[in-house]
Amino acid sequence: MSAQKGEPEQRQQQPETISEPDNSENLEKLAKLLKDKGVITETAYNLIFG
Repeated sequence: MSAQKGEPEQRQQQPETISEPDNSENLEKLAKLLKDKGVITETAYNLIFG
């Protein structure tokens, strides 16, 4: 038996797989909406995605 004492068990949790668009696409859509609603300026939008 080669049980090592003092080392905690390491469990890796897999993130749930959900079918949705790429996060960068979601961010760009959100930023475009914020720009259209006047929450952020055209300049701020261009700095992020320009």
